[in-house]
Amino acid sequence: MQLREVTVKAIRPTQENFAKFGTLIELPKSAPSVSAPGVLDYWDKGVKLDVGGGNPELGFLTTRFRPFEFTTVERHVKSDETFIPLEGKACVFALAPASDPHKNPDMPDPDEVVAFILDGSVAVNLSAGVWHWAPFPSAENINFVLALRDGTVEHDIDLKDTAVNMGITFKVVLCHSTIPETGPDWSWMQWLRSYSRMCVNDTATTKP
Repeated sequence: MQLREVTVKAIRPTQENFAKFGTLIELPKSAPSVSAPGVLDYWDKGVKLDVGGGNPELGFLTTRFRPFEFTTVERHVKSDETFIPLEGKACVFALAPASDPHKNPDMPDPDEVVAFILDGSVAVNLSAGVWHWAPFPSAENINFVLALRDGTVEHDIDLKDTAVNMGITFKVVLCHSTIPETGPDWSWMQWLRSYSRMCVNDTATTKP
């Protein structure tokens, strides 16, 4: 089978463009629920984690630097999954909306795959059924705390190979218009220079 390459442009997340995948978790703009002047501000009811009637658990994930290409996707149909970055590092996270389980084959729609640039200052909660793959870090690796349903690893990981099932490979590209001008304590411009050739379909990948 001859594989077809699908290019996915990376974009900056907003509450609006992320809504079909779940919830973008960022510093609230509303007044805090509890405030002690000079000490703390606290906002409750931020995100409801839907674990389908099971028990929630916290896990730990490390993903490693690699080319921004993938043929594997996964989903969890019984639980949301929250990704909370620990070190302020940036990554690119490729997602696709939940698909119809009655469709044959039950796979993500390649035209709806989106990659989001997460700058390390936000977390994300993926709704149950949302297709995803391990985030692509800008550094050697990136660490996350994950919140999801207890038993997900044993009973609720649906892995699919898009090359085998659809004849498709995905490649994420970064372009100047998607790179924020500011971010955490690392150089956006250094990363942009490292990947600028990908915007003109150069398959070379250079570690920042």
